[in-house]
Amino acid sequence: NFVDIFDAALPVINGINLTPGESGLFKDVTDILTGNIPALLQTSHRLMSQEYTNNVLEFFVKGPAETPAVARIFLADKNISVSARNSNGGIVSVSVQQDDTTSLIKFPNSPEGITISVNFILKTVTNSFEWADSISGLSVQPQAHDLAQWHGSTNILISGSMHTGVSDNKFGYLFNSDVDGSYGPGGPDANGIVLFADGMSPDNDAVIHCDFDTPSMIREINVFSKWSDHRLFTYFEVFASTTGTNDSDYSRIGKVTFGNYGETNTYYNNKNCLARLYDPTDNILAENVTSIKLVKKNCAYEIATGSGVKEAPGTPLGNYTMILAPAVGEIDIIGIPEPVTIYYLLFIIYNLLMKKFKK
Repeated sequence: NFVDIFDAALPVINGINLTPGESGLFKDVTDILTGNIPALLQTSHRLMSQEYTNNVLEFFVKGPAETPAVARIFLADKNISVSARNSNGGIVSVSVQQDDTTSLIKFPNSPEGITISVNFILKTVTNSFEWADSISGLSVQPQAHDLAQWHGSTNILISGSMHTGVSDNKFGYLFNSDVDGSYGPGGPDANGIVLFADGMSPDNDAVIHCDFDTPSMIREINVFSKWSDHRLFTYFEVFASTTGTNDSDYSRIGKVTFGNYGETNTYYNNKNCLARLYDPTDNILAENVTSIKLVKKNCAYEIATGSGVKEAPGTPLGNYTMILAPAVGEIDIIGIPEPVTIYYLLFIIYNLLMKKFKK
């Protein structure tokens, strides 16, 4: 694993591929990424000092005035809160873009220097997966009245596309369970299953927004898949916003994915597969949420027709034949309480009041 120092975003890449005549500057961070200690991987400008103590990483960077600075940090499976201050102690605005293992921090440069403080918080969010011959055999079944389907909610494919063999209007099948315990009309045992565009991430990622008309509390997010080959391997990065739908408004919650890296699909073929994202400590995944952003990434690498292995998104193709997108039957966003519960409660109150007035 390397940081591409000549790239403004300081991305972490798997391997180096240069064509004849190309040049680059890369920093080997393999040892850091295989450890469990948070670390500063690279900064775009002059790093004057850094210190990590008591789960706080503090570093001091200098750069030309009115120019942007960036820093890439390793998360070590922790959440973060970030603050910055200038040489006078004044607060400096920062933006944070977080992926599965690292985070990119952006802030304005200063010749006098900027101090960045990163507080690392142990994650309690859990991603689990399971499978069963029938939907009823899963610990959680598709819900017909989750937040994504509730009145006033809007689901939008922001970027990315469906597989060439699937019309884009089938995007709606992701959120159309009509009866609890059912994937809904059209899938996944019919032609209506949602197949996304194949290919390597991030070039072939798909971004989905699930927007709510009122702030909501999220309990968990469930992704169901079913297929006869490695398309059953799913992978979604999950972000939540309490303010708007610009990229800078979202904070990463975690990932919801099915399968282990290096695992083949043989055992799971034609099974009902479930990936869950939830917080086992208090059953609250996120609060006051107005929008959930799901970023679909491809992780199914083909060995031969009908056979493949799950690899981390962005892994070079290497000797694999191609990279397949997931086959998703349903995505559920479960609220606290579920909207249908609120609906029935209001219905009961209404009827009680009507009976009272009739007396």
